[in-house]
Amino acid sequence: MAMRFIEFGDLRNPGLLLIHGAGTSWNLKYATVIDPLSEKYRLIIPVLDGHDPEVRSEFASLEEEAKKIEEYIIQNHEGRVKFAHGGSMGGNILIVLLARGRVRVSKAVLESPYCVPMGIFAQVTSRMLTAQVTAMKKGGNIPLMKRITGIRDSTSKVLFDGITGKSMRKSILECHRFRIPPRILMTDAEVIFWQGSEEPFAYRSAKNLGRYLPDMKIRVFESSGHGQLMHTQPEKWLRELNMEFK
Repeated sequence: MAMRFIEFGDLRNPGLLLIHGAGTSWNLKYATVIDPLSEKYRLIIPVLDGHDPEVRSEFASLEEEAKKIEEYIIQNHEGRVKFAHGGSMGGNILIVLLARGRVRVSKAVLESPYCVPMGIFAQVTSRMLTAQVTAMKKGGNIPLMKRITGIRDSTSKVLFDGITGKSMRKSILECHRFRIPPRILMTDAEVIFWQGSEEPFAYRSAKNLGRYLPDMKIRVFESSGHGQLMHTQPEKWLRELNMEFK
């Protein structure tokens, strides 16, 4: 099934590829930032499989998503974008895209991708975290979610109700099995890693990525959990992103 893409902003502005994470949708994730971003950039937003609010689909793999984004950029944007941001699982997809090397990106912000392979425990941890996402939607207790992500509240306005259990489990499983592709060494992009101070696994992800990208800049945002900065402090998130993409 073909992936949908949403674009905003003047075509004369520099391109900014935005890849959202698991369990949300493009319109929920970027609701607070689309308008100000589209004044400065040509936004290119993939509607990830399994996360489309209009078309029923199932998520397959990080590699498959990256390939579809790659083909769209090649066919519609001459194979290059000036800037890219990938949050959470979107960061993992962006890593795959950069490692494949068919699309040119000048600067990329990876916001808390999961780069800590769980090995033989991946099936178990992905099921447990999927159950925590379900509990989060209902306002229930989420101790594992808090431990892994540093998220302290039990509700979120950005969770997508239309995702199937199958797509949610596969999305998390793909991240928990994710191994950094060695080809990332070859990327020409300037890479910046963002994370919240309250998410322990992000520190390990940054360390693992740093082995391949020794020049990668790391930014830690205080008192913030996984992906929370955009929603709790959208003005700060926008300001910081614009500074990175000067």
